[in-house]
Amino acid sequence: MKLVANSEVTGKATVAIRWCLSKEEVATLREKKITDPYLLFVIVHDKVNVDRQLVRLNQIMTYLSFNHPGSNTVFATIVWHGSKTKLKEWCLYTDKDGDWRNKFYDSEADMLVAGDWGEVRIDVDVSPEFFAKEPPAWEKRWVNLWFERKMPRHQCKYRKRRMLAYSIQPPLVLAFIIFISLFRFLAAVFWILFRTKTEVNLKPIVRPFEYDSNDVWWQAKTARNFYAENKNYKERSRLVWLYHPVVIILASALLFISDRTFGGLFLASHFFSAWWLYILLSPIAITLVVFVAFIITVVIFNFVKLIGLVFGKTSKEEKQTKKEDKQKRKKEAEQAVIETKLELIESDLLPLTCGEEQLIPELKALPKEKRTIYLRFLDLRSKLCKPFAGA
Repeated sequence: MKLVANSEVTGKATVAIRWCLSKEEVATLREKKITDPYLLFVIVHDKVNVDRQLVRLNQIMTYLSFNHPGSNTVFATIVWHGSKTKLKEWCLYTDKDGDWRNKFYDSEADMLVAGDWGEVRIDVDVSPEFFAKEPPAWEKRWVNLWFERKMPRHQCKYRKRRMLAYSIQPPLVLAFIIFISLFRFLAAVFWILFRTKTEVNLKPIVRPFEYDSNDVWWQAKTARNFYAENKNYKERSRLVWLYHPVVIILASALLFISDRTFGGLFLASHFFSAWWLYILLSPIAITLVVFVAFIITVVIFNFVKLIGLVFGKTSKEEKQTKKEDKQKRKKEAEQAVIETKLELIESDLLPLTCGEEQLIPELKALPKEKRTIYLRFLDLRSKLCKPFAGA
């Protein structure tokens, strides 16, 4: 396999990369009947895997953006790890901290340690002056307010975020502040009054963007319960629970309902002497409903089964024959799909094969059928959108 970078744009942060395969590699793809191969690019800077990109092999050219000045190494390997979803999960997924889930690059050996077939590398030197100018700090914080964990890699993404930041973001931020502050206030009330915990953090209520919501109760979960223990962590008398906020709230609600609805304590007590019957009877009622539903289901199932035995009796041999015919048709359909894909891949193998002519990583140098709308878009974006350094 051969990789070629556009030599006319030496130093630029976005570079066109074109590739071709040797005759042996093309023959291997034919023999293995690989219908949808991809090319995985692993970008390394200072022996750290800083970026990856997955491209269809038959695309024959793409554009790689670099976010680190100086020397960058581009590794490439062919992959076909099952379906496209599994392939993305294997090659591109990261954990919550942003680290790659699967290791492809070994910094000690300075080589790839994973991939399905082949490996090639090229070095690309990026000059600092080709990166986009950093926006002002205040605007950067406002534009990236909702995207702090995923900063924009180039100017176009930043411009898109800036359009939102100066249009619909202000009313959304106001609504968010009101909602999240109210939510955190209620959470603090719950942990103080209902859970009676100390060390409830109130700062997240007034600083919604500096703290997460769980910062309100994070320390309170393991803190002292001031109704159960005093400052010296000695247990209090159980009588103190009679004055627990929950008890007081419930008692107040009961007294209010009794006074407004029945006008007297005797009538209220008489009213509340019946509600517990519903609590006791509800499990019995649910059990009866489930039992009756089960009996009806069994009766219907056996009735249908009996009708099937009487009117649609089929021998085991006939069922087995139908099952085998169905599996055979399924295999034939799958094989037909594979053959169709192989025919399409075969038409792509010719432009992928390395010849005597020099590879030119430019859009105009590609075969006409390979100048897709997507590649034209990437070519335009490479001219209009400079990457940010260190993104």
